[in-house]
Amino acid sequence: MKYIATFIILVTASMQPAFAEKGERGHHMERRGHHMDRMLEELQLTSEQEPAVRQILEEQHSKLRSEMEAVHEQMQPRMEALKAETGQRLSTILTDEQLQTFTTKMEKRHEKRRERRHQRHNRGAEDSVNQ
Repeated sequence: MKYIATFIILVTASMQPAFAEKGERGHHMERRGHHMDRMLEELQLTSEQEPAVRQILEEQHSKLRSEMEAVHEQMQPRMEALKAETGQRLSTILTDEQLQTFTTKMEKRHEKRRERRHQRHNRGAEDSVNQ
C-alpha cells in the first residue's frame, strides 16, 4: 500500500506545471498527457483499470494544484513585507535615480509573473474543460 501511495504522489508531482515558463505551458500539458499515457501503458492496465487510475491521478493533480495555490496565497503577505524591507534597505545605499530604476524594473518583472500566472490559470481551466 505504501508503494502505491508513493507512486501516486510521485506521478502527480511530476505532472505539476507550477513553474512552467510562458509559452511552455501548452507543451507541458501535452508532455503531462504523454507521461501519463506512457505510465498507464507500462503498468499494463486492463480496460477497467485504466480509466479509474487516470481519474485518480487527475484528481490528485488537481488537489496538488489547489494546495500550491493556497500556499502561494498564504505567502503573499510575507513576500510583500520582504519586498518593502528590500526597498527600505536599498534606499539607504542607492541614489534616488537608481532606486527608481530598480523599482520600475521590479514592478515590470512582477507584472510579467502575474501575467504568466494568469495565463497558466486560464489555460489550466481550458485544459480541464477540453479533457
